[in-house]
Amino acid sequence: MRADGLGLARTKGSLHLPDSQPIPTDFVAEVAAWCLASGGDRGQRAPTKPRERHEVPAWVQAAIDGAGLAEAYASRPPYQRNDYIGWIVRPKQEKTRRAHLDQMLDELRRGDVYMKMPWHAGR
Repeated sequence: MRADGLGLARTKGSLHLPDSQPIPTDFVAEVAAWCLASGGDRGQRAPTKPRERHEVPAWVQAAIDGAGLAEAYASRPPYQRNDYIGWIVRPKQEKTRRAHLDQMLDELRRGDVYMKMPWHAGR
């Protein structure tokens, strides 16, 4: 394409058209032809892989119950419960698994945090 000759700014695969100038119609036609020639479906995402579903290990459930947080855990959306469990059981080192479990328990106690990010139920 001839974008270089038009003096357009580029960032990360984007072209920035200046507001002060009309867009050349032949350039628009060239971009449209390029999009159609390259498949025409460039805006469609590739299908995503289904998320792995994690069972709650007995030792994690015991920690949740022991901390009195079973209701707080159950009230979280399924994706959060699944992500927490995968995040806790994935590390190889026991120290890391324990740190992740402690963070989840702390976030359940606080109620307004998920993975160190603000979170509010019902939004």
